[in-house]
Amino acid sequence: MTGNSTLFQTYTPCHDKSRIRIADGSYSPVAGVGEVQITENFSLDKVLHVPNLSCNLLSISKLTKDEKVLAEFSAIGCVIQEQKSGRMIGTAKVNDGLYVRNKDSTKGGLALSTSKEDTIMLWHHRLGHPNFLYLKKHLPLLFRNKSINSLRCEICQLSKHTRVPYPLKPYIQSQPFSLIHSDLWGANRVKNIMGARWFITFIDDHTRVCWVYLLKEKSETPKVFQNFHSMVRTQFNSTIHTLHTDNGREYFNSVLSPYLSDQGNTPKLLS
Repeated sequence: MTGNSTLFQTYTPCHDKSRIRIADGSYSPVAGVGEVQITENFSLDKVLHVPNLSCNLLSISKLTKDEKVLAEFSAIGCVIQEQKSGRMIGTAKVNDGLYVRNKDSTKGGLALSTSKEDTIMLWHHRLGHPNFLYLKKHLPLLFRNKSINSLRCEICQLSKHTRVPYPLKPYIQSQPFSLIHSDLWGANRVKNIMGARWFITFIDDHTRVCWVYLLKEKSETPKVFQNFHSMVRTQFNSTIHTLHTDNGREYFNSVLSPYLSDQGNTPKLLS
């Protein structure tokens, strides 16, 4: 079912006063029925035109029965494939308990726009988020009977947000390794050629020199820090006075905490 009459390739008006019951319990009239082209080789027939609908609705049971396709659902989305060839027709993602078709489907995927607003937003994204007044000037047909005031782009709004500036602080003269900034990142879905999925960084605040260590497991963090601490003492004849982290639990465990406590010049942890 769709409320957009421009999507139909073939269309037959309904004169029998047919109605359908929608989610809020009310009844909406069916204005016509026809065929909607999804891709070059795939189309839906017997699609109902219900002008009161603000979005397109697709019955999975009807689709799998009449069109001979496969629909695989998961907790994060849905994949629709042709039964014979296995070719993907389209995908959907879960949004507030509903499976919503992905607008950026790959070539050969579902190309059915849910509304005129979706078409406008599609071109808004493709052209690099221009102002809607500018977009209307160049694509006036898209904005026919459509008010600009009803259009909202979350990305544009977030990009224009401002924040309170950080207060300026004078630089305090220090020495190498007096303050070390450290952070752990991972786990990456793809391992590197050595099988590592994590990496940890140590940045000297005085010289801005950065050391990067690759880790196969997060549990290797204590051993890596011990090696780094030993390298600072033996290679540079220095000590770490302050270790600045994001208060991650990898620095507060049964291995690293006793190690820090046993050092004669224990680094001070800042969060």
